[in-house]
Amino acid sequence: MRVQIGDYMVQVWMRSVPPYLTSLLELSDLPEMFDAIGHSRREDDAFCVSVSSQFQTWPSLFVVQQFSAQDIPGFAPGMLIVPETRLVLMGAGERLLAYRLDDPPVRLWEDTADFGF
Repeated sequence: MRVQIGDYMVQVWMRSVPPYLTSLLELSDLPEMFDAIGHSRREDDAFCVSVSSQFQTWPSLFVVQQFSAQDIPGFAPGMLIVPETRLVLMGAGERLLAYRLDDPPVRLWEDTADFGF
């Protein structure tokens, strides 16, 4: 899914990874990968988010998170962008993340939610 929020283009892959995952990780200003997809994890547990300004070719921020694939309320991934403050909030499973889309972008904090996001 691709949407525009203010001056930002956001692309989300839910329960999948983009076919050009390696390129996104290499070319993003701030690539982050939590609980990397590997032998013990399934791609359908992935939540990938790419955020770029509408004039950028590659993302400023690219985040890959794992989450519980169980259908338990409160564990589904989600995100919020506040364009006026350049703030990005996202969560998947029990992990909560906050970023500021500065040049370059920075992670503000990471936290956990006991009962899911």
